[in-house]
Amino acid sequence: MYSLVLARRDGRLGSRLKPSTRDCSTGQGRPCGVNVTRDNRGAAMQAIAVSLADLAATLGNVVDRIVLDQTGVTGAFDVDLRFTTEGSPGGVAGDAPSIFAALEEQLGLRLVAATGPVDVLVIDSAERPTPN
Repeated sequence: MYSLVLARRDGRLGSRLKPSTRDCSTGQGRPCGVNVTRDNRGAAMQAIAVSLADLAATLGNVVDRIVLDQTGVTGAFDVDLRFTTEGSPGGVAGDAPSIFAALEEQLGLRLVAATGPVDVLVIDSAERPTPN
């Protein structure tokens, strides 16, 4: 697993992570939430009015590990992140930095390898259903 933490000692966030002024309850304009797109140039993550916990959950899908928000930062944010996913499952190569470098450079956040409890599902046995 990874912990999402602040990258800078002074607690400043990066230029592509801005407090959101969007009121998602109105339902007008672009919907709130996270969108990740990939093409032959790299990948992009754009988000409107999301918490850093929601951002961490989406990052978990990108890095194929659980990511927990350990920033201590509250509120809703707009995100515009450009990165490459080369080396990850379904990844693409591009001119953009790796997800790890992009998080630090663009958002002022960092992924730190961590250990911790994880929910798992254990199946003790399985049987074919019997006909009725």
